[in-house]
Amino acid sequence: MTGLTKGLSGERYITDFAHVMDVLHGASDGKPCSPTHILELFMSLIDTDETSDLVSRRVESDVDAVQIMTIHSAKGLQFPCVVVADLWKPSTQTRGAPVFYNQDQRVVDIAHGLTNPTESSREVAKARVKLAETGELRRVMYVALTRTMHHLSVLVTQAKSSLPEMVPHMPAKRLIDSVAKLKTYQSKTAKPDAKKFACATAPTSIRQSYRRTSFSGIMDTHTKSQRRDYFDLPSHGNDEFGTTPQTNASIETAILRDDLKGFTIPVLPASKNVGNQIHDILETVDTAVRPLRDEVARAVQQVATSSLLRGYHQPLTTMLTRALETPFGGAFGNVCFADIKPDDRLAEMDFEMTVALSHANILTSDIGRVLLSVLSPTDVLRDYAMALTDSSFDIQVAGLINGSLDALLRLPGSTPSQPLLAITDYKSNKMHRDSDTSPIANYSPVHVQAKMQEAHYILQALIYGTSIYRMLRWRLPDANHDACIKGIAYGFIRGMVGPDTPTDENGHRYGVFTWQAPPGLWRALSDLFAGSKPAQ
Repeated sequence: MTGLTKGLSGERYITDFAHVMDVLHGASDGKPCSPTHILELFMSLIDTDETSDLVSRRVESDVDAVQIMTIHSAKGLQFPCVVVADLWKPSTQTRGAPVFYNQDQRVVDIAHGLTNPTESSREVAKARVKLAETGELRRVMYVALTRTMHHLSVLVTQAKSSLPEMVPHMPAKRLIDSVAKLKTYQSKTAKPDAKKFACATAPTSIRQSYRRTSFSGIMDTHTKSQRRDYFDLPSHGNDEFGTTPQTNASIETAILRDDLKGFTIPVLPASKNVGNQIHDILETVDTAVRPLRDEVARAVQQVATSSLLRGYHQPLTTMLTRALETPFGGAFGNVCFADIKPDDRLAEMDFEMTVALSHANILTSDIGRVLLSVLSPTDVLRDYAMALTDSSFDIQVAGLINGSLDALLRLPGSTPSQPLLAITDYKSNKMHRDSDTSPIANYSPVHVQAKMQEAHYILQALIYGTSIYRMLRWRLPDANHDACIKGIAYGFIRGMVGPDTPTDENGHRYGVFTWQAPPGLWRALSDLFAGSKPAQ
């Protein structure tokens, strides 16, 4: 229907379409009918006389076919046909004192009508008045005569009219008999024979070449292919859902650090709904307001109205304020969410990214192969790239990938031609137990990286990064796109406990996973989605 209404003739096409539907509806009594019956009805319409009211084209507009208006109101308008019905008989209006122009001066002849004016003065005044009126009438008639697009008719009676004086070159009459008669149009195209029409043969199978998918859709397909028990399924993209706190044995080494024992994590419920509300709060917070805690408290009061969080406003405010003030570390240094003003933060950035059609056979496992081809042997994601090439990820993507990025940040040092961007995501997964003596140890860089791989957030980040690369390529074609994308930063906000959040021996921050793509990765992934498969 969108294609039917395009262009200047859209209203005409809609009218014709509605006309055909009305005729078919009436011919079938409004009852369901077979395709063969519809074809027969169409053939009967083809055989119908073109002058029949049944097939005569309807007027496409509800606007009156004939409009009557003054010349002044028609100014600036155009009509297919115009009939000028003005000045077709002499004016009978009683004139007052003559008014005319003598060179550039307006003159009102107050002697007009007085006793015994000289004949010559009267004639001079009448001539000058007529000259002035003729000039004005010519301007008016010019407007009237130029309103038409195809046909113009000007009404003139046998009585003396001023029109010939207005338009001296206008023909007085067209002799109908002198115009050659047109021959009746004969179509050279033979009418199709109804017997030649037949129903098309349905194909034995239909191959879908286009689909819309997302990170969650890919992971749902992967999970189903594993055929594991429902209660054993890990979380794939849904914060809080299915997360399992780390065991004490798994963090035994981390607990030995004395500097971790002083950090506490507010006690808060964990669920998918809680995670959604936390995202809404962080989207609402204005990071330019100080003190920041008061702004976070306002957002919590506004958003966290459900019974789940109504009694946790104070600890929730504390946790989110700390998370916003926690430096990312890694390639981002001491930059934190609180440092980025609203004008430099694009929250909940929705995107739709095109992918080659199914004939290109682009698989999710190809993403792992591309990743392996550019990673160094010591890169922390090399093991995950190997896992992503597994046959269980032979999941085809074709058509569109869509998603929503929690926040795209423009970092300090950006310029209009060369911005520095951070691809960030909030994760509210609860990876500790409230009874843990050192709960923050569950958010060490090792554990955060393990959660990123277990929940396949790495794959999510790669899809997000490719969409940002394409946006930069279109909007800033001359920029260094690898340099523009500073990296990814996934914040596990329960483990982000403020500016003093500890780091490991390599300087990686607890509660935050950061990673910087090697040069050429984003372009290689974009080329993959465009249909360029890597070598097996």
